[in-house]
Amino acid sequence: MYKILSLCCFLLLAACMASGAQKTLNTMADALEKKDASLFLAQLEGKSYASNAVRTRTAQDKALSTLDAMGRSLGLGGVDDLVGSMLDIEADMRQDFMNGVSTGELAAECSQAKLSGCPWVAASLRAATVKNINETAAVAKVTTPANISTWLALQKRGEQWLVVGQAPREDMASEYATGGKPAPKAPTSPAKPEKPADDTVKML
Repeated sequence: MYKILSLCCFLLLAACMASGAQKTLNTMADALEKKDASLFLAQLEGKSYASNAVRTRTAQDKALSTLDAMGRSLGLGGVDDLVGSMLDIEADMRQDFMNGVSTGELAAECSQAKLSGCPWVAASLRAATVKNINETAAVAKVTTPANISTWLALQKRGEQWLVVGQAPREDMASEYATGGKPAPKAPTSPAKPEKPADDTVKML
């Protein structure tokens, strides 16, 4: 009994101490367990998430990648711009999440998914490995019970951290989290100036 009470106290303390990006993931986990779709969607930045979902799909598909490059070279924009002008991707995404979270189908599907891109398992979100890129950007590695990992991109908007995208690789998620800006590199020491050659002619 004492051990059970100690474990409960530890879990409550951990939940209270969670902050930043992890707090958002914990809230999403709670929403999945409660089947609260509105709470789940409140942790997403819909427009960015939908746009980055298209970018991830484009990077993984050679045909779409070629179309993306062609569109940009012609000044028409990338696939995300072309598709976004024809379809309301964000509305479709929100409807899918609304149905999946409310019924519990999303969590059930993701717990058994064999491909990256379905990280929505409550226990996996709580156990995510969060890496802060800077004060307003972070990524989180989420590994499901099927041992499949997905990287989530998070941005701090005001006082709240929101999920803005997901990707199979950390570098892609980092790009989404920073808004396309490369992650800052560690400062390096400036190179020492070379000593100029001595052209003085010595007199004999």
